[in-house]
Amino acid sequence: MVKTPYSLADVSATFDATHTFYTTLKVFDSRIETVQSGNGFLISCDSEIADEIYAKIDKDKLQGESFCFQGEMIDVNEILHNLNASVIKEERVEDIVIVYAYTFKLENYLFVDNQKVNIQIAYNAGKVTVGTPLILGSY
Repeated sequence: MVKTPYSLADVSATFDATHTFYTTLKVFDSRIETVQSGNGFLISCDSEIADEIYAKIDKDKLQGESFCFQGEMIDVNEILHNLNASVIKEERVEDIVIVYAYTFKLENYLFVDNQKVNIQIAYNAGKVTVGTPLILGSY
């Protein structure tokens, strides 16, 4: 994965969020929770230290990142606005709203419906989950 000039840690700091990095190389820090998941690691921390933890991660080993917090749809729109992201697709699965978007602030992307996507946001009953390039985990 190419090093991104911008991390979701820059966004999650404005929310009382839990931030998770998905990496293939373990990071050691007493303030984080690390769980092995297959061949990789889920590194979770509070949003206040996410920038610091991001700096410790080998960017070649970073597979993705996400954060979640208690919020509303207005927060989803604020995040999209702050990232200057273009919505590619929006879908509803039962009570979950899922938004796929693209921002030039993040270099890495995947193709969804033949369009570049590097932000996925899910809103589910007062919980907002944001991931890049997609949410790697539950929402």
